[in-house]
Amino acid sequence: MRMRRAHVGFSWLLLTLVAGCGGGEVATTARTPAPAPVPAALTVVSGNDQDGTLDDPLPVEVHFRVADSTGRPLGGVTVHLEITEGGGTVPQSVLTTDGDGEVQTPWTLGPAPGLNRLEARLPGSPSAVATANASSCDLINCVDDRIGDNPNDWKVLNIPTYDGSGEITHPDVVRGGLGLRWLWMAVTPYPNSDTDKENPSLFQSHNGRFWRIPKGLTNPVVKPADGYLSDPDLVFDAPTKRFWMYYRHVTQGMNNILLVRSTDGVRWDAPIQVVSVPSHQAVSPTVVHNSPAAPWIMWVADAQANGCTSRNITIRRRTSQDGINWSIPYGTDLAQPGQIVWHLDIEWVPARSEYWALYNTYPVGGTCATNAVYFARSRDGISWTTYPSPVIRKGVLPALRDLVYRSSMLINDNADSVRLFVSGAVFENSMYAWSTATVARRTDELFADVEIPPPVNRPSDPIRRDLPPPEPDVGPVTKSGSGLSVTPPRPRRIRQ
Repeated sequence: MRMRRAHVGFSWLLLTLVAGCGGGEVATTARTPAPAPVPAALTVVSGNDQDGTLDDPLPVEVHFRVADSTGRPLGGVTVHLEITEGGGTVPQSVLTTDGDGEVQTPWTLGPAPGLNRLEARLPGSPSAVATANASSCDLINCVDDRIGDNPNDWKVLNIPTYDGSGEITHPDVVRGGLGLRWLWMAVTPYPNSDTDKENPSLFQSHNGRFWRIPKGLTNPVVKPADGYLSDPDLVFDAPTKRFWMYYRHVTQGMNNILLVRSTDGVRWDAPIQVVSVPSHQAVSPTVVHNSPAAPWIMWVADAQANGCTSRNITIRRRTSQDGINWSIPYGTDLAQPGQIVWHLDIEWVPARSEYWALYNTYPVGGTCATNAVYFARSRDGISWTTYPSPVIRKGVLPALRDLVYRSSMLINDNADSVRLFVSGAVFENSMYAWSTATVARRTDELFADVEIPPPVNRPSDPIRRDLPPPEPDVGPVTKSGSGLSVTPPRPRRIRQ
């Protein structure tokens, strides 16, 4: 009996130990969390390298991102912020990343002109630093020698578009308004190449590098009832102190050139149609007023039905006595050897008694993704002198890495310097991100650059065939989509 009890007790003890070990393993597995991902990278996502005024908040909040070693964003991570130069402030010094691994903060600059630095830190990871430049004057009104950055350096424009994206293209800049004190720029927002947002908008500046919405104006200046808008071109008529803005309306297989006018840049007349042709026979209108050749001249890129895939795009010219009723188009010889011309800007230069043209191109056999901007000169606007090298190539800036697009120029009175406004894009995540940048150039240096033959086998010359067309002007566009032609409507007249 004594031995039997011992055997039973031993068996019970063994079963208990086995069950206990098994149960302990289950409980331990349930209670032990997976190792937490270790933060490996802290970067500035946006809001870096801004310009602002003393003691004022910057226009864009600063975003930092935390990621692990695989690049996956990490939420719930504590980030410490510290002002390390300039004496500015942020509302909170400790923030926690959201589900995208990001923290964001407003940043008010310090009381002295110059560099400001905001540093974000994580234990065991390199810090990330955002910088900003504080100026003692209103940036929109600052002249070049009062702004911290070099006026001859490229600057990517920070434009407050009505859609909030800041992505713009088709810039066109004129000097106008009371006393010709202001620069005015017409652009179209183009986030992700969305034609629904591509509506002409207007901005104002004294120096060409910092821009605001004119006081009292609500952008966009115009919207379409159907189709889409693009290609604004701005003219200021000094004798009548009146702005004229031409732009293109693509609808029902037609390219219609419309016109709106304003005496102050804020209140605009109703649009009127001044040219109407089948798509795509009037792309990128550019208009000059009061040159010797004619009171008004308009040039367009005639791409016929195939749009930017056409292999025979020609530049055609119309004239007008009043800017509203235009002649039939006449041909010009503006062409770039080995290239297809797409969008253009042409200016009359009184100091040189000639026209200057700036136009973006893609190589023959390319895919509408324009990779260079060229320059040409003419005495009559019909016969042109072109040059072997472009003014700008794609990749001149990271923001213009994959293409350069419609560009504009502002020429000073003596024609010894020119400020270029260049739009372009980066192609990432199956979409284009658009920017416009500006730089000042001496004209003698510009002429010297474009006259030099380009080097053979330049790395940027090969055609990138993986880039999709950056716009919808590709192939026939008709009312029914089947090639049906549409009779152009007659232009409408307005009282001047």
